Amino acid sequence: MRKEKYALLDTDFISKTHLIRKDDQNKMIDRIMEMNGYRFYCHEQIRNELTRHNIGNSPEWLEARISDESVHCMSDEKIMDELHSIYSESAEAMYANMLKNGCEAYKRGYFEEKVGDYFC
Repeated sequence: MRKEKYALLDTDFISKTHLIRKDDQNKMIDRIMEMNGYRFYCHEQIRNELTRHNIGNSPEWLEARISDESVHCMSDEKIMDELHSIYSESAEAMYANMLKNGCEAYKRGYFEEKVGDYFC
């Protein structure tokens, strides 16, 4: 049995891989989307951020992928519903912890500390 893998797309990833291409028909983001066994997700805020920056038609690209369901766009409410089905009363605490852990990754020195913890 093959396990499904999940990928969370963010603004920088979508916009930068949208620009990397051999020609207009061969964008890196499209090659990544063809990877077998992956389900792709984004947060609804990504739509706003891509529209604000409008790099290389990436907002239109994302909307097309959401429409054809190759990218699943999640709202905070939908995320909370999913967490409630798994963690019930602990869902809010789990979500707050996930957000905190995500923010920790951007603290100054985080990656240097983690590299030191895992590789030294």
